[in-house]
Amino acid sequence: MSVPETALALFDRSAASIERAVAAGESVEAEAIHQLRVGTKRIRAVLSLVAAIDPAFDPGGAARKLKRLFAAAGLLRDNDVQLALARRIGDESAVSPALTVASLEAQRARALKAYRDAAARFDIAAHSKLRSRISTTLQHLDSRSIGTLAHATLARWIDGLEHTPDEDLHEVRKRTKQTHALTWMLARATPDRRTRAAEQRLDKLQKLLGEWHDLVVAETLAIDRDYLAEVTRRRIADEAKIRRRFAALRRSPLRIGTGL
Repeated sequence: MSVPETALALFDRSAASIERAVAAGESVEAEAIHQLRVGTKRIRAVLSLVAAIDPAFDPGGAARKLKRLFAAAGLLRDNDVQLALARRIGDESAVSPALTVASLEAQRARALKAYRDAAARFDIAAHSKLRSRISTTLQHLDSRSIGTLAHATLARWIDGLEHTPDEDLHEVRKRTKQTHALTWMLARATPDRRTRAAEQRLDKLQKLLGEWHDLVVAETLAIDRDYLAEVTRRRIADEAKIRRRFAALRRSPLRIGTGL
């Protein structure tokens, strides 16, 4: 498949998974939220490809409608992550996060209501409008030009990531997510092994940064003093792991293909 065909097929599959999650209505389950989140990430990967090709690309109001639904689902997912984290740390250590868990459970009820309200207001037509904008942007370029432009943008993003100070882990996480999304998209549209290897390395770094960020958030939500101390200990340990991984990335920089 060409790059445009790959991008649009991926968009269609992702949109379908989001629509199934929205159709679940009141019976919101963790799997439905997970599928919506996965669909969100894939659509963002497609949008990153389009933005790399055309910096002036405007996804319009359709993307804003999707963003509101994604935000509501994200809050619900984050709350579930924090609940699972508190319970897991409670099981693994001698600390008791009872007060924190009670607070998170109350917050989850509010997050669930916000998600259901957002899903009820979501307009499925937003997907077709956004797809049309993406298709219009891609159709005036051939596959080789798209691949060349996207790889050139990715090369700049990788350079920016590798020169980000590792003291600013929030910026590292932001740039890693941005760079990984486009690398993931290109790795599925090109047979280049270097791009696939770069995507795998970025995926590992992004997951580690995600675990660290969950602990950063947990510190702000912790009520139990012993639980807070344990979360802080784990967060500091994760920061050391991330800096070692980031140092390894600088010693052996990411390599990607130059196009299709």
